[in-house]
Amino acid sequence: MASSEQVRIFLDQGISYWAQNNRELFDFHATAKQQIDAIARMEVKAIGHGDYPTQVYIRFERG
Repeated sequence: MASSEQVRIFLDQGISYWAQNNRELFDFHATAKQQIDAIARMEVKAIGHGDYPTQVYIRFERG
C-alpha cells in the first residue's frame, strides 16, 4: 500500500463483544486522544465470542 492509503476495519457489536489475546487492561478513563493512541498501538488479535454472530466491515481508502 502507498503511504496515502488506509484500511479501516469496523467491528460490529461494540467493545464488549470483542476480547483480546493478552491481559492488558484498557483505560476507559483516559482522554479520547489517549484511547485512540492506545488502540492504534495495540498488537493483539481480536477474538469474538463464538456463541454470537457478528459482522466486520473493511474499507479501503486512497488519499
